Amino acid sequence: MIDLAIRGGLAVTPEGERRADIGIEGERISRIGDVGPASREIDARGKLVLPGCVDLHTHLASTPTFTPLDDFAHGTRAAIAGGVTTVVSMVYQEDGSLRRGIERGMHDAERSLADFAFHVVVTDPSEAARGEIPGLLRDGHAGLKVFMVSPRFVERREDYRLLLRAAAEAGAVVAIHAEDHAIVAARTAELHASGRTGVEHFPASRPVEAEVKAVAEAVDLAAATEATIYLVHLSSRRAIDALRDGKRRARVFGETRPLYLYLTRAQFERPDAALWVGQPPLREVDDVDAVWSALADGTLDTVGTDHIPHTRAAKLAPGIAFDKIPPGVSNLETLLPMLYSGGVRKGRLTLARLVEVLATAPARIAGMYPRKGVLATGSDADIVIFDPTARRTVRAADLHSASDYDPYEGWDVTGWPEVVLLRGEVAFERGDIRGRNEVDRVVALPEHHHLVLGAQGDPVDGVNAIDINPAHGLWAFGVDGSGTVELWDPRSRSNVGVLRLPTARLLPTGAVHSVLPGVEDTGVPVLSVTAIASRSDGLSYAVGTSTGHTLLYDIRSPQPAAIKDQGYGLPVKRVMWVEGGSRMAGDGLVLSADKKVVKIWDRNSVGVSRSLLVSVLGSLGAVHAQPSTNFASLTPANDLNDIHHIPGSGLLLTANEGIQMATYYIPQLGPAPRWCSFLENLTEEMEDGVGGARTMYEDYKFVSRAELATYAYTSSMPSAQRSIMLTL
Repeated sequence: MIDLAIRGGLAVTPEGERRADIGIEGERISRIGDVGPASREIDARGKLVLPGCVDLHTHLASTPTFTPLDDFAHGTRAAIAGGVTTVVSMVYQEDGSLRRGIERGMHDAERSLADFAFHVVVTDPSEAARGEIPGLLRDGHAGLKVFMVSPRFVERREDYRLLLRAAAEAGAVVAIHAEDHAIVAARTAELHASGRTGVEHFPASRPVEAEVKAVAEAVDLAAATEATIYLVHLSSRRAIDALRDGKRRARVFGETRPLYLYLTRAQFERPDAALWVGQPPLREVDDVDAVWSALADGTLDTVGTDHIPHTRAAKLAPGIAFDKIPPGVSNLETLLPMLYSGGVRKGRLTLARLVEVLATAPARIAGMYPRKGVLATGSDADIVIFDPTARRTVRAADLHSASDYDPYEGWDVTGWPEVVLLRGEVAFERGDIRGRNEVDRVVALPEHHHLVLGAQGDPVDGVNAIDINPAHGLWAFGVDGSGTVELWDPRSRSNVGVLRLPTARLLPTGAVHSVLPGVEDTGVPVLSVTAIASRSDGLSYAVGTSTGHTLLYDIRSPQPAAIKDQGYGLPVKRVMWVEGGSRMAGDGLVLSADKKVVKIWDRNSVGVSRSLLVSVLGSLGAVHAQPSTNFASLTPANDLNDIHHIPGSGLLLTANEGIQMATYYIPQLGPAPRWCSFLENLTEEMEDGVGGARTMYEDYKFVSRAELATYAYTSSMPSAQRSIMLTL
């Protein structure tokens, strides 16, 4: 009999949303689906069952000169009541030492009711501090933070560059507050000089330009140092555009916070505007729309609270200049309810995306996944049973922060946590905090080590294929003999999932099997992954097998969305997504190739009939269309070793046995590359001649230089003699 069963809720798992029971033994999830008898049961019918949220951005720890209003005791009460089961707090380097900051944080966190970890704010990027990073990683601490808005960053830019390089070498993520110091300092000085020191001028002191410039510089630093950076509290459309561009050049994650989802600069027209002072300031309506869109489409990865509240009196102290108002607000307890109410219920986010940005993505970025951030067998039983119909009015008096006001005071919210479990124990239930503060609440991240495949019990005889996803950087390994693809996060060096191919379907009883080169034939059919290709959307994978099949996956589901048979039973040598270019055919054509045949097919509609004109350059062999099943099919005369598609074009290059290389051009697939644009005219004239009409190209032949010599070619040849087209 298991310890605890959660019955009948709608669980949001990596496989999707489904009605399922969840079994818990000790601190871990032991089963999802049909769960047997349990010592205790929780009725979750009519409720959502979500993984506990992970907030990567809080300020709960003290410094030698400052103690936050919401320390670990108060802040984590608010967190647990709001469904946030793991918090990452900033701690500050002390006397040049990173470790001393962590030691202070560990002492403060003895009163934590939630699991916790730290980012160390680096104020002195000295050689000694850089030397501490590998040791911190070995102890399970993985995060640093840098304030670009600080004058220290300007004064010691080269030392900070070296810090990012050291972080990259050690595998540490670097959180960055991206605002340009020079712009902020200049605007603040101008406002003071003109006597405009009231809070209404605060937004003008920290303009969008300061954020955009700093984001661009941070991305440049990440690209130059190969560091992984986490840009915190992004607030504007232009900063998000810079983030989107940066993701194409470096390993960059982006965070926003609740203030920028719900409020605008209009708050600064109020006499109590200081209550909403945060850095960066609130922006315009268009920026709010951009933040929502970026959160939905994946440009922004997480929502972090930047939780650091103050009292109403501290915020509204009379005569205080805008740049002296303590920044920050309370957000931990309302983070999940408000994102559900304002995001999911209003159709701005799917439920799966809410779980991604509040739980799964932050856990991955911090190296905590799959222990945290997911409902999966073996994961910590950090679970939120969420009532999607509960209606609450936000009032500070009803919440658990020590602050006497809330930035959303009086707002009506639909959806609220009913029960929260932390490591299998009920920590919050219907308004009652039950959590216990324990020293071992710290989330020690896994020690960094070499990747060891097969960690989930699958035998690994070898690796045949490797893919690095262009969207999020996950590594995929195609395993020999087990019919699996292992997915790894390179930053945490941890296995984050396994795709298990349907062996019974691909290897039916009595099937003839192919043996890969260099592998002993035991006579027992085995399934190997021989090719992998991820798509730029970050979710789609094409997987080729030793049995001649290509399977398409959305990694949110364990089942293949499509299976394509090459027809020869030979190992698939190459799979790829054929896309890009304004004239490209379809969205997401797939190319799969074994040594006998290349097939290009539509992932959405394999059986679409279309008329093709295929031009062949070289004497590789027959090219034919199969309208009933394929966009195009190429059958070489010699065995194929490899094939490459020129992105954004209709040109394919092949490497073969015998004839070393050949070129195929398929106009309906895409345009010719600029460096061989003559193919456009050539194929247009060939197409005009289809149907029996003679074309001028019947008098042309492609020849090599050596063959040209056999014609004894001279410029005095009669013009009536067969024309020759020379290929260089």
